[in-house]
Amino acid sequence: MKLFLSLILSISFIHSKDSEVKRIAILIGINEYESNQILSLNNARNDATLLAKVLTENSAFDETIILTDNLNKSSELFPTKNNIETKLDQILNRLNQNDHFLFFFSGQAVTDNENQNFLLAQDSSLDKYNYTGVNLDEIVKKIKSKNFKHSMMILDSNREILNTNRKEILTTGFKSEKYEANESFSFFSSSKDGFFSYEDNKSKFGVFTKFICLGLEGKADYNSDKIITIEEIDKFVKNSVETWSAENDRSQKPFLKYLSKNSTLPISVLDENTKSSVDSKNFETSNSKFPALARSFFIPGWGQYYSGGKEKGISYVSIFLLLGLHSAYRYNLFLESKKNYESTFLIPARAGQGDTFVQNYLIFEPKRKDVEENEKKFNQSLTLVGAFWAWNLLDLFLFKGNDYFWAIQFKMNLFEIDKYSISADKKYDLYFQFRF
Repeated sequence: MKLFLSLILSISFIHSKDSEVKRIAILIGINEYESNQILSLNNARNDATLLAKVLTENSAFDETIILTDNLNKSSELFPTKNNIETKLDQILNRLNQNDHFLFFFSGQAVTDNENQNFLLAQDSSLDKYNYTGVNLDEIVKKIKSKNFKHSMMILDSNREILNTNRKEILTTGFKSEKYEANESFSFFSSSKDGFFSYEDNKSKFGVFTKFICLGLEGKADYNSDKIITIEEIDKFVKNSVETWSAENDRSQKPFLKYLSKNSTLPISVLDENTKSSVDSKNFETSNSKFPALARSFFIPGWGQYYSGGKEKGISYVSIFLLLGLHSAYRYNLFLESKKNYESTFLIPARAGQGDTFVQNYLIFEPKRKDVEENEKKFNQSLTLVGAFWAWNLLDLFLFKGNDYFWAIQFKMNLFEIDKYSISADKKYDLYFQFRF
């Protein structure tokens, strides 16, 4: 199940002359997740980057903030649960009712048995998705409570079934039709409940996001007035996705909820120099593992650490160093035994001393065997070093982060769960996770 959430702000703001009106967008794209239970995506990061570019060039946004999982993991823009929620709160606190806001999320999502929706952050776990995921219902409440002049939420959900056998996830799917529009909030979803959304094999984007951006760039200008309204985007995206579905033997049904009074709100204004960003070559074509592989090629464990498996990375580096030291120790023993063997002198044959062959044999043979034994053990230690080096490269293809590794992973998350409590008091939950 893939979720693209975008919160697009509608947008009579394009004609506004008030310099104090702020137009800010948050865009999130997650291709690869820390958990192996969550399927990787190909185009989520591109979707966030593309829409940010289109909004800046065609929809007069002053600031676009992009959170993607190809950033440094220590960055506040790396899309963890905490970073997403913190950045959202920071931006909402900066805005007032006259401002315009966009929130875009491209990634995976799930719905629980209580019909609550959760966006899966890069560090989310399906074992505790209601704690480690970002509660979409709460995001909707926060945005509606701000009473922005114009705002819109767009979801592209239900990409694929996740790597899980959890019954409630497989049978429930992701349900987005429950969200309602009001005067300051409109809602756009890539697919109705019970249908899937898809990525476009002929481009570098999701089908839904691709046609949204093409529409904003001018394809939705049905009356050729150089202004794209919310109604025109609705019509263009529905028609385009329907055509794509028929051509690719798929069934995807996007929908848009908005009040009729908002149908003519402009969300994009074109000029003669408007060029399409959809056809740009400045986007990723795959989830390349080359950066991690290059690191682990030179230092085993470096690639694992770079890919998010800090415990595994540190452990792999430690193991490789221990194996290397052991090989050095074995090599030193081999050199010493060889030197000892080569420095041994033969007992020359002399009259009256008897047969010196047996004497020399008894002196040399133990030393020769010692050389052979130490050489054998040194070669075995080198084989272990080489095997571990090869495994460390293979591991990058087979597993993510710390998944399926002997090291213990300790994880603590702090969650506000007052919405689950009968009382109005805020409660907090500590979640400890141990993986073997």
